[in-house]
Amino acid sequence: VLPLARAVWADGATATATGEGYAPTGAWSGEGQDLTALLEAVALCNDAELAYDGSDWVVTGDPLEGALLALVGRAGLDAAAVRAAAPRTAELPFDHVRARMTTAHARPDGGFRVVCKGSPESVLGLVEDPVGAAAAAAAMAEEGLRVLAVAAHDLPRLPEDLADLDAGLELLGLVGLH
Repeated sequence: VLPLARAVWADGATATATGEGYAPTGAWSGEGQDLTALLEAVALCNDAELAYDGSDWVVTGDPLEGALLALVGRAGLDAAAVRAAAPRTAELPFDHVRARMTTAHARPDGGFRVVCKGSPESVLGLVEDPVGAAAAAAAMAEEGLRVLAVAAHDLPRLPEDLADLDAGLELLGLVGLH
């Protein structure tokens, strides 16, 4: 069974996506809600690749990350273009102790965009005042969704110790996957 990213929570509102498999096509219920920053972050902090093999969309890499890329496409964003505009310069890979992955990306206007995604328990503990986020994550989990929290911030330069990349993050939102 393929994972499927279905729900997104940001700024107190939930949007849902439709679509099948890894196809980056579908529809959104959250019209008018600006999810660009959240979805760009999901594309950046991601090691998977999606490709059309002539008959179906396939993922190279982690199936969960492939589902996240399909979600980005369903919102009308081009994950490859997002990645090309902000190349990865550093990363703290996912591990089970941290329960999150953090990446840093060169910004076109200078400086760096740092993105972190992981378990709500891990990421929400790093951000200031995630109003309503813990309750939203719990509600999504009660619906049977696997929930990821996504946070980011911009830095003029990378810290000398990459372990400090996670300091000062701001919550962008949550993603729920079946």
